[in-house]
Amino acid sequence: MSSRIVPLSVLETFNQNQGRMAISSIIFAELAHGVKKSANPARNLSMVEDFVSRLDVLPYDDRTAWQYGIIRAALERQGTPIGVNDLHIPGHARNLGMIIVTNNLREFERVSGISEVNWVQEEHRLAWPCPITIHYSRSFPTYLGRNYFSSTLNLFIPKFRDGLGYLLVRSSLLSFRKPST
Repeated sequence: MSSRIVPLSVLETFNQNQGRMAISSIIFAELAHGVKKSANPARNLSMVEDFVSRLDVLPYDDRTAWQYGIIRAALERQGTPIGVNDLHIPGHARNLGMIIVTNNLREFERVSGISEVNWVQEEHRLAWPCPITIHYSRSFPTYLGRNYFSSTLNLFIPKFRDGLGYLLVRSSLLSFRKPST
């Protein structure tokens, strides 16, 4: 997968919302796997712990598992399956009434009963006035202190449903980089 450049404002929004975010326990498991198979597990464990310390870990419950099964069976019947781990994202989103915001629309537009939008495109950029929840997976930032990081982020951002719904934001292998001066 190729990296894409995302404005620093996206990272700033993430940083401004620390303490108001969460990750799925499924994504947390992917982070743990990434740490253990990495060339530098001690350093990566420290980064994951730092990242997760800013978040709550959302439980993966039986209703989410049921949605996963429904979605997987429907996609298999259509002959349009998506990756098994990626099936958990729309399952979680559908269970919690969330919108998936992703730069990988092709993967999720095959799933019925969910909404998705490309958050990387400027015309879809969102104002994030409410608490956000993050689903984070695959590759963790190589070092948060650098000018950029590559990652796969899945964010839940509230939509208005009794004042509290959520928006699921996903971006694949993004690079956040400070603008040249």
